[in-house]
Amino acid sequence: MEIAIQPQLRRYLARKVRSGHFKSASHLVNFALHRLQKDEQDLAWLKRELQKGIDSLDRGEVIAWDVEEAKAKLLKSVARQRRKSNGRQYLA
Repeated sequence: MEIAIQPQLRRYLARKVRSGHFKSASHLVNFALHRLQKDEQDLAWLKRELQKGIDSLDRGEVIAWDVEEAKAKLLKSVARQRRKSNGRQYLA
């Protein structure tokens, strides 16, 4: 497969490979595509969850929501993700 890459992105790609974070341009492109795929999956999940919330509101199923509790859960989840990937480089 052959793909065209804009000059500024080609320079960026070369810098990232030279920095040692990626073994090659192919590894970086694979990483980026996996990241895009994950972002799309996350967005699809978020849309489904949002629709569930809208549907429950439409049915009158309203519950109290503690923003501080939700914030704490989110921060805990982010910290857990950071610990999982801490120190991991992008080398495949």
